[in-house]
Amino acid sequence: MSENTVNEGLNEAKSGAEKAANAAENTWDATKDKIEGTVDKLGDEAGKVWDKVEDKAEVLWDKAQSGELTEEAKAKLGELAEGAKGLWNKLVDKLDGDEPPAADKQA
Repeated sequence: MSENTVNEGLNEAKSGAEKAANAAENTWDATKDKIEGTVDKLGDEAGKVWDKVEDKAEVLWDKAQSGELTEEAKAKLGELAEGAKGLWNKLVDKLDGDEPPAADKQA
């Protein structure tokens, strides 16, 4: 093997290594750009969600301070109490035998 052949082989290997390094760098740059873009989008979306949560929290805080939530809770508990009372009365009537038998039991 001549010295020229060895030098040509070394030059080809060097050229191939340089091309591979350039390709890797280009791939890294493209990947880095995509990651940065995704992070920016996520940050924007997180900011939007935070703004919505913050707005809703402020509304609830204002309602809590004004007593409006207390009134809403009191009304809801009143509705629940009425429903529970009705269920209790049905149960007592059934246990006392005051409730007529179900249609499927009358046959």
